[in-house]
Amino acid sequence: METTASSQPLVILNPAARHGKVDLYRTLVRSRAKQENAEYIETSAPGEARERARQAAMQNRPVIIVGGDGSVNEVVNGLLSVSQRVPLGIIPAGSGCDFAWNTLKLPRDPQAAVERAFNGRLIDVDAGQVNERYFANSFSVGLDADIAVAAGSLKKYLRLSGMPLYYTSTLRQLFFGYHRCPWLKFSLDDDREGHMQEQRFVLMAVTTGPTYGAGFRINPQADHTDGLFDICTIRYAPLLRALRLLPIVQKGEHGDLSEVTFYRARTVHIESRKSVNIQLDGETMSASSFECHHPAESVVGARMKQATSYGSGRMGRIIYNTLRPVARLLIFLVCRLSVRGSEHVPVNGPLLLVSNHLSWFDPLLVVGVLPRRTWFFAKQELFSWPIVGWLARRTEQIPVHRGKSDRAALEQALAYLHEQRALLIFPEGTVAEEEQMLAAYTGVAMLALRSGATVLPIALSGTRRIWNLRDGIRPAVSVRFGEPYVPAISPDLTRKEALRNSTQEMMLRIAAMLPPEQQGAYRDLLMEEV
Repeated sequence: METTASSQPLVILNPAARHGKVDLYRTLVRSRAKQENAEYIETSAPGEARERARQAAMQNRPVIIVGGDGSVNEVVNGLLSVSQRVPLGIIPAGSGCDFAWNTLKLPRDPQAAVERAFNGRLIDVDAGQVNERYFANSFSVGLDADIAVAAGSLKKYLRLSGMPLYYTSTLRQLFFGYHRCPWLKFSLDDDREGHMQEQRFVLMAVTTGPTYGAGFRINPQADHTDGLFDICTIRYAPLLRALRLLPIVQKGEHGDLSEVTFYRARTVHIESRKSVNIQLDGETMSASSFECHHPAESVVGARMKQATSYGSGRMGRIIYNTLRPVARLLIFLVCRLSVRGSEHVPVNGPLLLVSNHLSWFDPLLVVGVLPRRTWFFAKQELFSWPIVGWLARRTEQIPVHRGKSDRAALEQALAYLHEQRALLIFPEGTVAEEEQMLAAYTGVAMLALRSGATVLPIALSGTRRIWNLRDGIRPAVSVRFGEPYVPAISPDLTRKEALRNSTQEMMLRIAAMLPPEQQGAYRDLLMEEV
């Protein structure tokens, strides 16, 4: 980040974030701030970050905040209180970080997050204003606002944070405060009479991003750059029904529930019988009438540094384009390569490359032969390796925790596909001891169905033999591209059945391009189809 005397960045660290466990962030940020000629400060009281950010904006200085959702909210309120718009970088160091992790898709790795904050690509994002306060990610009224109040109280006495804190607060309010669900009237945009009939709601959530409350996918389709608020209303239901709804809402699968309605609007007006709690990015207040709209005249609330920074920026492209010929040279040196069907590869648009997995050489092989830039999943440990980890971070590959459900990795993958990228995935998740296909996980189908991306099946053969001297020098290796297609599902299937069938279709298309002895788990199924 180039700086001048008038644009010296201001770096603000909240030392109370993560229950005070910010030593790693402090070390990384102090060092980087010194390199970038940035001013570094730590807050000592609530509200200080807001005032510091306001002063920086008046001086046209970029701001970087190190903290959680509450710290980001403070800084956003400082920045948006003046007419001057300045860049905001976020280094997520809290326990929830919905806006940073789930909306902007910022890295969870501290070092990568620091790099992003200083060198990220600027994007314009939406923000909201409710009465005299601003929010970056969410505003809500009802049970969830009461939960936020309870969480603030519990956090003082219990050493809980993130999802455990949110679940504990949720259960407390469900059992002891559910009877206080509010009676509300609301209207959208200029239609002041549209929804003004009073109803009782469990909650009404207005967001720019898909999640709040440490990962609850309240508005799964929200886009933080479209100039619209996504609104989810959940009408009152008996307590036992509400308890059953909780895990469904957490997963973002509540769209078909009879109590749920989604809207999109630029302004939202809400009235309550009496004063009720509301929350804005986890910060709480109370009132009986709320006017929610975008700040000032523009739909753009702030300029922030987002997930597509150096991975799709100039440095990421330079590194990728430098490594590509190196990969091709290595492929030539270690094997005799045969490629078929490369004319099937779409040159643009969101693309999910689905391949069988034989060895660690597979990603390098696919990257070397594909005519377009490709991103892929890599195990989390790889990102801490010397050189290789640096390259993976710089080229914005996706870290994944193997052996368990990794929602953050899936959300980042969805973001990449929404940005029209090509994403390589090995649904088997690991390499078999023999050169045979293994049963695949269904995460690949979830990505395909939620993103609407084109799927391109890829069949690899021979890569296990590359480093086996018993198979000779430069063994034969083949890459075969199948016909691209967009998966379709029957409306009669359950979600689980749709994911299973879609995954099976992808793997059968791959198996059909392999010799029978390599079809493994899909050989019998393929024979049944024939």
